[in-house]
Amino acid sequence: MPRPRSKNEPSTYQPRPAVPPEIAQRVTVVKAILGERLTITAAAEQLGIARVNMQTLAHRADAAIIESMTPKPSGPRPRSPRERELELEVKRLQRENAKLQEQLQAADDMMGAAGEIIRSLRGLPPRPSSRSSSGPSPSTSKPKSASDDSDPEPPTDPSTTSSTDPQREHSHGSQRSLTKASARLAPWGSASRPSVAGSVA
Repeated sequence: MPRPRSKNEPSTYQPRPAVPPEIAQRVTVVKAILGERLTITAAAEQLGIARVNMQTLAHRADAAIIESMTPKPSGPRPRSPRERELELEVKRLQRENAKLQEQLQAADDMMGAAGEIIRSLRGLPPRPSSRSSSGPSPSTSKPKSASDDSDPEPPTDPSTTSSTDPQREHSHGSQRSLTKASARLAPWGSASRPSVAGSVA
């Protein structure tokens, strides 16, 4: 009983090949030899070639018939050891590339945080972000009311506002960002990354 073909399995039907006119006579003679209707010697004389060449043509035809009749394993072709080795190598390189991308991103974050700390220590304002540089939205601005003409609040004691200095808060935030980025670089060793304590000293 023949094996049922799966849904996506292609058909193995082979249509009859077309014989080119220039070799039609040779094909007919070889078929006659394989059908034992003609001898090798008579076929060689009919085609005007040497007997050994005629015998070679007949043997090639026999080999092609045997090759086409030999059962072949069904299903996908098994991969060679070289193909499996290359597949494992590709997966290894992909994992290494992902680690390098993560390491590069962590280094960029750490350098950005260190730059902000240096700006804060020099008394420079933080770099404007894309959100703060856009300015207030026209829809959120309120018209000046009568209550805005009242006296402004009295100045507060500088000692009470020192803990909320924007530059100090920005420096602390940059230090935390630098610490987080440095921790992300920890799996790749501490010899190749700058010290957090040295950056903020």
